[in-house]
Amino acid sequence: MNILYFTNEYKSNFTPPCGGIGTFIKVISDEIVKNNDHEVIIVFLSNVQKIIFDNKKKIIFVKKTPSTLLKKISKFLLPKNLFFKVYNNIERLYLALQLKKIVKHNNISIVEAYDYLAYFKYFNLLKIPIVVRCHGSASMLKEHFGYSSINNMIVNYEKEVFSNAKNVLSVSNYSKEININYFTSAKIKTIYNGIDTELFKSIKDISIREYSIYYFGTLSNHKGFLELLNIFKIIHSNNSKATLNFIGRGKKLFLETLQLEDYKKIKQSIFCLLYTSPSPRDGLL
Repeated sequence: MNILYFTNEYKSNFTPPCGGIGTFIKVISDEIVKNNDHEVIIVFLSNVQKIIFDNKKKIIFVKKTPSTLLKKISKFLLPKNLFFKVYNNIERLYLALQLKKIVKHNNISIVEAYDYLAYFKYFNLLKIPIVVRCHGSASMLKEHFGYSSINNMIVNYEKEVFSNAKNVLSVSNYSKEININYFTSAKIKTIYNGIDTELFKSIKDISIREYSIYYFGTLSNHKGFLELLNIFKIIHSNNSKATLNFIGRGKKLFLETLQLEDYKKIKQSIFCLLYTSPSPRDGLL
């Protein structure tokens, strides 16, 4: 089977720094091609068009915009609401037509796309099964995490597109419930992400820091940074020995937030090891 992943993130030396989507696609695609039973094509949203290879996988860089000049002219001439609707549809149709050629040329059997901004709107033109994985939509960021800067037009657009999505995956039941609240007509199935059981094993001879909570990953409000701090306030009020430990990226947000009056009482019980670039996994383990 030939599988296509459509993404704006991919973890490699030749793509920009990425988050969870890029890491997930890198890990799962490496496993898929390991035994040469399947082929993986990754279509990567970019400002350039090129093809490179990474560990048996073909990475096809595609532009999402057919013409930057057309976009500028349209934005100048059309009212904001009309421009948003018209040009978003133009971009997504353009992407679908590019993918249609790639699907045919590479004999693709199935496509997986991410949910954010609903770029998959016209993927039904591919005439093969399409799977949408819920990594985190604009609707969730705005309505669940309070990202007020996200335009309501984007939220409404996602809801319109999701109403026609047939195969939608979530990585947890919690995520599934949240997405059903926003996209009521979407049928969502939970499939948990796997882990490398050879890499992540229990270490027997190791000292344990009692009452310690650890967070690994990028610190950001849409990942629940403030929620975790507020939960820890409650824990700390019941157990002053408890500590909260952050390992990842987000130094600026960390320092600014801990200066707030709300967190001064727990500040001495919070520790961090923060990086300006992705942290080395081997060093952490």
